[in-house]
Amino acid sequence: MTRLLDGATSYLVDLYYKDENNQKVYKLKDEETTTTSLQVSGLEVETTYFFTVRGKNAAQLSPYSEEYAILSELVSPDLMSCVEYTGDSFKARSAGVRSRVLPPTW
Repeated sequence: MTRLLDGATSYLVDLYYKDENNQKVYKLKDEETTTTSLQVSGLEVETTYFFTVRGKNAAQLSPYSEEYAILSELVSPDLMSCVEYTGDSFKARSAGVRSRVLPPTW
């Protein structure tokens, strides 16, 4: 793993997939976070995404980390019950759904 900037106060994350010409199509570009994890929604199912991270402080910006790949997965929720049925609508309760997240630290 590429070493990030010592004393980083935030991180810049790029998240993208590669199109049929192997060109990067960005979902996030320089998304800034002060933690070493990031939750992303709205990913396409069965798509391989890639991410890189850079450390940042008041004076410096680190080089990009190496590229990491993740595969988005669709996980069905477990339906528990229907509530507030009104004849043309209802609310459904379900158990929690597992999700794919970026590694906990970088």
